[in-house]
Amino acid sequence: MANYKGLRRYYLIIEKLQEGKNTSFKSIAKHLSANDIEISERTLQRDIAQIRADFGVDIIYDKSSNGYSIDETSSTNLPSFYRFLELTLTTELLREQLKEKHTLLNHIQFEPIESLKGHENLKLILDAILLKRWIKFQYTRFDEGITKTHEAIPCLLKRYQNRWYLIAKVKSGREVTYGIDRMSGLKKMTAVFKEQDLVFPEGLNSVVGLNYTGEPVRVVLEADELQAKYLLSLPLHHSQKVLSSSKKTIRFEYLLIPNFELMQAILKLGDQVKVIEPKELKDEIVAALKRTLQMYR
Repeated sequence: MANYKGLRRYYLIIEKLQEGKNTSFKSIAKHLSANDIEISERTLQRDIAQIRADFGVDIIYDKSSNGYSIDETSSTNLPSFYRFLELTLTTELLREQLKEKHTLLNHIQFEPIESLKGHENLKLILDAILLKRWIKFQYTRFDEGITKTHEAIPCLLKRYQNRWYLIAKVKSGREVTYGIDRMSGLKKMTAVFKEQDLVFPEGLNSVVGLNYTGEPVRVVLEADELQAKYLLSLPLHHSQKVLSSSKKTIRFEYLLIPNFELMQAILKLGDQVKVIEPKELKDEIVAALKRTLQMYR
């Protein structure tokens, strides 16, 4: 695994390549130089090989255009890789600065309040995934309040709204989502699972949040000028595309499975965003707003 300097190069290389296809070495080198990093073409080739080997992100070179681009077809881990780099670089930067002066924390404010409960389970879950071992643990559901013992194949870790969740496969073959902060007594079992037993839910890439039951549909939102700027800088989902624009509004298109989390995300945007389609989602939002108004009468 590369050190901080290497990871920062990776981040800047990917950042430049995401601007468009067939990016020249000169453009990449200029982008890095603007961030106080000098790079040779040989170093770039080494970095490309390392990014492919360590993270499964494939950067290809087109001889006819003398440019580099990301092969998005084979680079299935690209969003996770980019998020990993952001988190790692931020953590490393803070660690280095805190070495100089611990009072730096007085000048940093994080989102409140992120519980550390369950973080000790992350390493054991990752170890179990690498070793292809079943896990056993006690789990307490919010809606039941009863602790039960579970055995499962750990398949995928996902972070959502400051919490870590595990997508796992239980003995019946069903896929179950667990909040790792509600796990206790987590252990690796001696039972080994096979590669084909792993579950990578396709629907998980088509949702906001965690609930991926159903089929993706075309979702169109219309945002006012101010909120559109926020959505352009921080998309609601990676499938976001600009459908049309005017002086006052922009319409965004998504390919999503409608779920509770999507409704919550839209409702949080208030009167700055309107659902255009599908009609079913629009009706659900209207019904939720009516129920909210009724509570205040």
